[in-house]
Amino acid sequence: EVTEIPIDIISTGPERTETIILRHPFDS
Repeated sequence: EVTEIPIDIISTGPERTETIILRHPFDS
């Protein structure tokens, strides 16, 4: 089963601190 969750995370580098979260994936 595939859950359709919009990807709002932009990876700008290999480090987690370099990942930009545009919207929390669990906010409804």
